[in-house]
Amino acid sequence: MIFDEIKEVYKNTNEPIHVKGVVVHNCDFGSSTKDSIKDYFAEKYGSDCICSIGTIGFLRTKSVLKELGRVHNVSAEEINELTTVGLSNFNPLEDEELTLEELKEKFPALDKFLKKYTFFEKDFSKLQGTINCWGIHAGGIIISDKPLVDILPVRVNKDKLCTVWTEGLHSRELGQMGFIKLDILAIETLDVIDEAIKLINERHNVNLNFDQIPIDDKKSLERLENKGNIGVFQFETPLALKVSKNMGGIKRFDDLASLSTLMRPAALENKFDIKSGEFRYGQENPNEQDVVKPKIVDVMKPYIEKEYGLPIYQEAAYYFAKHMAGMSNVDAYKFMKLLYKGKMTKDKIPYWKEMFIKGCMTKE
Repeated sequence: MIFDEIKEVYKNTNEPIHVKGVVVHNCDFGSSTKDSIKDYFAEKYGSDCICSIGTIGFLRTKSVLKELGRVHNVSAEEINELTTVGLSNFNPLEDEELTLEELKEKFPALDKFLKKYTFFEKDFSKLQGTINCWGIHAGGIIISDKPLVDILPVRVNKDKLCTVWTEGLHSRELGQMGFIKLDILAIETLDVIDEAIKLINERHNVNLNFDQIPIDDKKSLERLENKGNIGVFQFETPLALKVSKNMGGIKRFDDLASLSTLMRPAALENKFDIKSGEFRYGQENPNEQDVVKPKIVDVMKPYIEKEYGLPIYQEAAYYFAKHMAGMSNVDAYKFMKLLYKGKMTKDKIPYWKEMFIKGCMTKE
């Protein structure tokens, strides 16, 4: 679905945006039900108005070496030794842009290998960057109000439409054209839970209903604080126990969402888990001396008070920019993405800093 206002925004950014304030939330489904969800959308909106998002696999430096090794009967052990050990410091974001001569200079193991197998160099540059395979995104789909064959290139994969253009980490083709990607996220844990409930009902002659299980069950939350996290999706690691302790424990269901965010590398690097624990303790014990007492501006209370005043979610930056600095929806979204995607480079800081401060000073 192509929106004129999105096309206007994409003159200055490659990031997807909200349309008319509408936020599309992701939802998890059991792996066994993923296809039926797609079938539901096809029935509701029309099979010609929905399709999966295609993916394209390219031959990169390491995969080129593996393919050439297979063609020229070089042992897989020798190729794996080169790609895992000899190129262990290979940075895909930077080194893929290097020429073969630059790669040989940077990685002596590659230079030595190519001197041994000189016939590799003949085809290496020809293959590097070429399309290796076509695939389908695990859960990505797009829905349109018009037949998709009329507005973008598509192909047929297993009797279903699939886009030729892609949308993902390294490519934003669909987003740049104004299409909004929806994710049907499938996790096997939900299938396990569903099967467990069926077995419990059968063996114990009860009528346990997943939707009726309270999310604030005290015993369940207490177990998470006492090393009862084995088998709990996303929280069964020693890191989860450590972070949950630093943030002050799991007292409510919302704390699980916070824990998931605080376990991420950027949050850990900035010690947000420890700060969250300090802010929490200060908010829960306001009369105690020598504790960190978070100061939350009234306009921001609806957005960060539940996190004890710490902006651990990227949406907080969006609302800071919009409600405190008075930025437009588009500018606030750009500001948020630059901060949380690590793209707020030094050359961009002065512009956004001035806009933010000036907005805060002038906004009533």
